[in-house]
Amino acid sequence: MAVEDVRVVAQALEWAATTPAAHGEIFNVTNGEVFGWRDTWPAIAETVGLPGAPDTPHELSTFLPDNADAWNSAVKRHDLRPLSIEQVLGESHFLADLVFGYGLSEPPPAAFVSSVKIRQAGFGGCMDNEEMWRYWMSDLMRRKIIPSA
Repeated sequence: MAVEDVRVVAQALEWAATTPAAHGEIFNVTNGEVFGWRDTWPAIAETVGLPGAPDTPHELSTFLPDNADAWNSAVKRHDLRPLSIEQVLGESHFLADLVFGYGLSEPPPAAFVSSVKIRQAGFGGCMDNEEMWRYWMSDLMRRKIIPSA
């Protein structure tokens, strides 16, 4: 699977707007590496101060809204910004069920997106996926949207 950090996308947009080689072209933009969720969860857990744990599948589109009271309690207990679970999630929990393949006997096939074309045209922006997840989890803690580690 490939992911894109908004900071890399912004660099690519700036590059494309100022580079003749990008005129009229369509490019894929990714952080530059593939990753698997099982390899990523330990870094996320460590960043937010939680121990690692075995896989425990949940249908996030129902599990998270069903636990809105627990979220509201955590907001109060940790003096977080008074955002509802719906305000924090948007529609992302539906996408998560799809990406994680909830309910499938095997995970969905990985979608590999090549960024060779944009690199051959001269764009070199990239980001370490683990560093990205740590950055954004830390940002959510700093903004008091999730509890601090």
